Amino acid sequence: MSDTVEEDFEEFLKREQSGYCLHIRSLLTLSSPTFEIVANSDDPESPTVDILSVIPFRAAIYDGECYGLVVRNTCGSKVQYRCMSCDRKSRRCSHVASFLEWAEQQEEGSQFLLENEEESDNEPNYPSVSSQKISYPLNKTQQELHDRYESGTAFPDHLIPPYQPEKTCIHGNKFDDEDPVISGWVSCHKSIIYKFTTSIISSSRKIYYRPTVGDCSCRQEYDGQNDLLFNLDNKHLFYYGFLFSYLHLMLEGKNPLISYLRACQRNHEVLSFTKPASISHLRKAWNAFARLLDMDWSESFQCPVCGPTPHTIVCDGTMIGFRKDFLPEISSPITSTSPIVGSRHPERILVSSVKARSLLLKYSGYTKDRRCLKPHKELSRSEFRELCHLTSSDFPSLSSFFTKLCSDTGKAKSPSEYREFVAELARNSPACGIFQIRGEQQIIDTISLIVSGSTDILKSTKHSHLAALQTTVPILAILANNHAKEIREEDHQMKYATFCCTF
Repeated sequence: MSDTVEEDFEEFLKREQSGYCLHIRSLLTLSSPTFEIVANSDDPESPTVDILSVIPFRAAIYDGECYGLVVRNTCGSKVQYRCMSCDRKSRRCSHVASFLEWAEQQEEGSQFLLENEEESDNEPNYPSVSSQKISYPLNKTQQELHDRYESGTAFPDHLIPPYQPEKTCIHGNKFDDEDPVISGWVSCHKSIIYKFTTSIISSSRKIYYRPTVGDCSCRQEYDGQNDLLFNLDNKHLFYYGFLFSYLHLMLEGKNPLISYLRACQRNHEVLSFTKPASISHLRKAWNAFARLLDMDWSESFQCPVCGPTPHTIVCDGTMIGFRKDFLPEISSPITSTSPIVGSRHPERILVSSVKARSLLLKYSGYTKDRRCLKPHKELSRSEFRELCHLTSSDFPSLSSFFTKLCSDTGKAKSPSEYREFVAELARNSPACGIFQIRGEQQIIDTISLIVSGSTDILKSTKHSHLAALQTTVPILAILANNHAKEIREEDHQMKYATFCCTF
């Protein structure tokens, strides 16, 4: 636009102010530049750089032909500069190139770039209108207000930022102390307050702001802390009780955010006509709210007895993944690219081959969900050979056991007394779930007596041994009961002993 202006800019501005076109109105809303750096005029080839704003970053670049507006975007830890004046928001135009070249040559510009790059390397930015630190637990006044809300007190109709005489904007100007309701300083005419069981929507409840008394355009927005409301974007407000409920469910019950939202949606369907918050708004509000909480997160995510470095971790059989944002910061540089040593699924099951587990299940005669038996068909010769071959690599004794059963029965299918045991071996879950001995000496001695063939645990005098076996290793107790009629015969006793030795 400057190419078409022939008169003085100040006169042009005065002449156009009466019309208030969108360009002039946008120009009038610009605050004074936070700092300005102009290239040395002695060098005619040096680009002109005017830093209009630091946060958010805006720079006017004159590359010798025309002006361009360069902005800074952050993508993860990577900083990108784009020109909003050139086509398709170019990152490779002459304005961006001129700015980067100037920044490398100027000491102030280089320092500015480094400071912003360091800032972008921190955790992602989660913006919200609410910016004050939130005490944990709430102070006495806030707790009393929470109790009044829970007993039926309504939220205020006018959400007004309190006047604080000592508070100033970034330019040093104080905020106006007049009544925002009378002055009509409205940020939002229709707000939504989200709770766990309902959403409060009122056309009479408005959000107000306070302007400054200076010549800048800064505003004091409604934070909401005095009313126990978290202001996300001057329209969507979240009740503190709603967010604190998820905080404690996450810490104590390990609930993910999406599960909490589903429970909230179910409450709205059953108890209310209103719609709950979307996952997008709830995620943004929670991320911003959690970073304003004045609490020690590292203490919340560690064992209260062992501290940050436990010596032993007991897993429940599910795959455990390490989140980088929960790992402590590593002060020394990482020199190794090897992954963190952990537990892999093939290492936690007895038979790692998927094909072998499928053949085992077919060999047992059970259906895939183990709810019922299906017509028990024999494995073909090729299937049985493949089963023995696949199991021999993980558990050679198990392959020998199947071979012996086949030679004893003359059939390539599991005998009835072993069907449930073979079906357990075919599971996709950890093998440690089959046996829960935990080093109990009585159980170990009982199994040793069975293996040696020196006792019959089905005798009435051995009732306590069988009861203990049934509690800790039920699969062995089931096998013993299946052998109740034949256990005293020598061949079956040897067969049972062979099985125990195998496992």
